[in-house]
Amino acid sequence: MAEALCTAPDQELPTQLIEEISLSGDQIPERYFYKKSDSQDVPLMNSLIIDLNLLLPSTSSVEELNKLRSALSTWGCFQLVNHGMTSMFLDETREASKQFFGLPVEENKKYSGSGFDGYGHDEKSNWNDQFRLTLLPKSKRQLQCWPHSPTKFR
Repeated sequence: MAEALCTAPDQELPTQLIEEISLSGDQIPERYFYKKSDSQDVPLMNSLIIDLNLLLPSTSSVEELNKLRSALSTWGCFQLVNHGMTSMFLDETREASKQFFGLPVEENKKYSGSGFDGYGHDEKSNWNDQFRLTLLPKSKRQLQCWPHSPTKFR
């Protein structure tokens, strides 16, 4: 197995990665199936689009804040608009992500982490592998978790 760069020697690596299960053709573990008792009635929302401008201190909107809270607590995701990032930056970020997740599993495992940062998946078993990096504050960055390939990550 690849040496993990994000994990302290006394920490365990995450359980089998989703990509490994998928590539192996193994039976999907039970923990990835939602049972009727696991689900709750999720209220439908008109929009999962959150406007960052309406969350800034100078223009704070209670309605937008409630929308954000609802999106996170019921769906766990939302689309953020008016964030100030250019389309070109977002396209480059998507491309770097595609390149990283397109690498062989053994290469990605070098960046496995048992804390917040690194490659792996969360305890909720959402049937996806993730790669997370802390950017700010700079003192919390774990640069050993940042991959060397693709070079756009650096």
